[in-house]
Amino acid sequence: FKVARNTFFRRIADNEIFFSHFAKAAIRFDTPLTFFGRLKNSAGLDIKKAGVFPIVHGVRTIALENKIAETNTFRRLEILLEQGVINKELVNNLAEALSYCVHIRLQQQIERYNPDDPTAIDENPNELNIKALNAMERQLLRDSLAVVKDFKKYLIQRYHLNF
Repeated sequence: FKVARNTFFRRIADNEIFFSHFAKAAIRFDTPLTFFGRLKNSAGLDIKKAGVFPIVHGVRTIALENKIAETNTFRRLEILLEQGVINKELVNNLAEALSYCVHIRLQQQIERYNPDDPTAIDENPNELNIKALNAMERQLLRDSLAVVKDFKKYLIQRYHLNF
């Protein structure tokens, strides 16, 4: 496995075109915030597409570019900070935003779980019911999505994705 990984790292080293194409996936999905920072959709929101995936894939891209073999996103962020690749503020913001997105998704999944029918399948496990959130939770969601939006701008600039 290590030999294959090291061969892969050597092949993609300094390949700007590869990283540009790889990073595109992180900006593929719309961040559901209006110009004024309000949530676009008042009903439901796919938190995986809106928040989790852009952070995880964006950090994955930067980690690959820096030959970091770690697969845990939080650990990747720590290593990127230690190596001076990204600054502490960005690391903290991304870690907090990712933590909150995962937390709120899990919270709503638990609330939808029906102990009377443990075989029931949640058809939309990543869908957040915005109306079920209190004011503080909505604000934290907006803040997290604002971090995602800024991170996407960072990725666009870093990987020259202006198209």
